[in-house]
Amino acid sequence: MISFQVVLIGVVMVLALVGMIACAKKQRTNPNAQPIAIALLIIVVICGIAILVKTGTLGDNANEKLIQNEMKFASSTAIVLGEELKAAYPGEKVLVVVDRNFDKNARQQKLVEGLKQGLGSIAEVVTDTLVIESLKKNDTPPAPGAPPPEEDIMPLEEIMKAVDFDAVIEKHPNCKIVISLIGLPRDLTTMKTWTLENRPKVALLNADVHSLAPLIKGGYIVAAVSYCPGVKFSEDPAPDDPKAAFDLRYIMITPKNIEELAQKYQGLFQ
Repeated sequence: MISFQVVLIGVVMVLALVGMIACAKKQRTNPNAQPIAIALLIIVVICGIAILVKTGTLGDNANEKLIQNEMKFASSTAIVLGEELKAAYPGEKVLVVVDRNFDKNARQQKLVEGLKQGLGSIAEVVTDTLVIESLKKNDTPPAPGAPPPEEDIMPLEEIMKAVDFDAVIEKHPNCKIVISLIGLPRDLTTMKTWTLENRPKVALLNADVHSLAPLIKGGYIVAAVSYCPGVKFSEDPAPDDPKAAFDLRYIMITPKNIEELAQKYQGLFQ
């Protein structure tokens, strides 16, 4: 009998596959669709392996090696970003905006560990997530055995609004740096955070940057880590040095280098 966990993983895998195909078709007209397609491919691969493990058709050793290698690459982004922010804003209190069920999300926990490593022991780091107001209104529990609501399957970044993102920042006024692991809301231009007199420095980890050039140039976003355009996904072992691993797959965009990167990678921004 197929367990509920396998079904849920399968649903996530199908959604990621559909998104990957859609992004792959848009690569010719929108180069920024490529890093999204790669990220979704990684999700598909991990989900596929998870299903094989759950059904007993793949050994734990092979699964563990692949996951550890991918986590090594992912951790490099957090460490390098943390080091960048430490150099620019030493000792500042940091808010990391994480996904729902963070306590069960090994990947994001590892990213937060990497950020703490890069930021150093002096930095105080707190984590919090968004509360979606539209979901709070639905207090009716699902029927026993029923599949989870669509909004619980959809990634948080697909359903969050500017008001939700503003709210989590307002909860932590002493945090002068905000690092988002879930991107920014689609209606990001209406965020009140940008208009605050003492607004925090916002940084993004694994961000979709194609529409963010004005915010980066204006210093509203001080750093954004994204996949390097044209990167080739590979299962080759990640280097032990975080910066070397980072350079194989990623770029960091800041107000200082945005013009240079825009020239180097045509189509990086809209």
